Amino acid sequence: MIIAAEVKRDEQGYWTHPVLARSGCETSAELSYWLRTHKLQCFVMTMRDEAPEAFAAGFTDEAPDARGWIPEPPNDDDGWFLGSVKINYL
Repeated sequence: MIIAAEVKRDEQGYWTHPVLARSGCETSAELSYWLRTHKLQCFVMTMRDEAPEAFAAGFTDEAPDARGWIPEPPNDDDGWFLGSVKINYL
């Protein structure tokens, strides 16, 4: 069973659940299969939509970062936990 893990974000604000990091998933199809086999649901939030000010502030002359974003769990909070905060150019 996969459960919540302590979130210790790196200097750029990124983090991935250790079990997910070890999964080896590299594509959306692999992630979908992995989630299904572990009986997990995925809820995607984007910093651009959830925190536009933090999103804009994260783009400076340096590498983009997510330090200013604090993702909020869904309102029902029925066992939800953070899986990853990462950069995604898609």
